[in-house]
Amino acid sequence: MNLLRRKPSATTGRTHDDVLRTVAAVAGRAAAGDLEARVPYLGDDAVLVELRTAFNHQLDMTDAFVRDASATLTAASEGRFHRRFLLGGTRGAFRNGAQVIDAARRASATAGAELDQATASRLALADELESTVLGASEQVSAGATSAGAGAAELARTARDAVEQVQRAVATVGSLREASSRIEEAVKLIEKVAAQTRLLSLNATIEAERAGPAGAGFAVVAEEVKRLADQAAQSNSVIAAQVAASQQATEEAVAVIEGVAARIESMDAEVGAITDAVSGGGGTTGLSEIAGLLQQQVGGFVATVRGS
Repeated sequence: MNLLRRKPSATTGRTHDDVLRTVAAVAGRAAAGDLEARVPYLGDDAVLVELRTAFNHQLDMTDAFVRDASATLTAASEGRFHRRFLLGGTRGAFRNGAQVIDAARRASATAGAELDQATASRLALADELESTVLGASEQVSAGATSAGAGAAELARTARDAVEQVQRAVATVGSLREASSRIEEAVKLIEKVAAQTRLLSLNATIEAERAGPAGAGFAVVAEEVKRLADQAAQSNSVIAAQVAASQQATEEAVAVIEGVAARIESMDAEVGAITDAVSGGGGTTGLSEIAGLLQQQVGGFVATVRGS
């Protein structure tokens, strides 16, 4: 190169080796990322001026490209997609690179808008899901509480009914025992009436044997026989009524026992419903299920909102 054969500069006193070392040092700093470095004044020699101007202009273009690219990409990363790459004064590879970066900025802006829309839709869906599930679970919880109270009241009513039926069975059993005792009394009356009738017959025979002296005794014997016959007739009526009463009692006992068995079955079924609604017996009640559902949905919605 002619530059290497030139004499030292008359204005700066730099030799050609000094010039080359200076330019190499600036190039080395630029290669290391220091784009602030510039070639200093080298002298008035036209070649040196041209060299310094061209080298520093290349550094200026590189520095401007890096700064504008960094500013554009930084703004895009922060969601400020309106920050464009300034193309004024850029040429060649710098302009192509700037256009590529600006296209990436526009694509990022579109993707960012779509992401914002998707995020808004996801949050709206989370809000709707939370509102719907919480509303439904609150209704279930309130319904379960009301149903649990109703089932508990029904269970108490069923137990009271069972106790009343059991008392009715006991009462009817007492009536059956009373009927049995009446039946025994009727049999005793029948036996007494028969004996009385036999005694009156014997008295009548003895009165006939006594002749006129036994006339009064015969009248008494006849009256006793008539009373014995009336007692026997009345006893027959009572026996029939007692038999009818015993049959009715047996039928009433059968009906009441059937009702008692049915109410006891209802009591067990109501207890199972109460356990299912309110929880108990190792089961999970509807209110607890509603609470667990709220917790699960709350965790899911929090995850969706935070993602």
